[in-house]
Amino acid sequence: KDESGKYAIMSPVKTSALAVAGTKPSEDYRIHTVVHGDTLWAIAKKYLGNGSRYKEIVSLNGLKSNVIYSGMKLKIPNK
Repeated sequence: KDESGKYAIMSPVKTSALAVAGTKPSEDYRIHTVVHGDTLWAIAKKYLGNGSRYKEIVSLNGLKSNVIYSGMKLKIPNK
C-alpha cells in the first residue's frame, strides 16, 4: 500500500527510462555528412566549440583512425 492507504504498483523500471508511446526518444547526437576538405578537428570546432574534442567524434563513431572520407555520415555528440 502507498501512503494514502491505497494499493500501489511497484516496478524496478526507472521512470526516466520510459518514453510515451509513439514518440521518438531524444538523440544524444546529430549527424554530419563529411564534405571535401572537412577534418575531424574542424568538425569538432564547429559543433562542439573546441577542435581538440575530435576524439569524442572518433569514439562515438567507432573509428579506427582519424581518416574520414566525403560522404561519410558521422555522429556528432550534442554539447
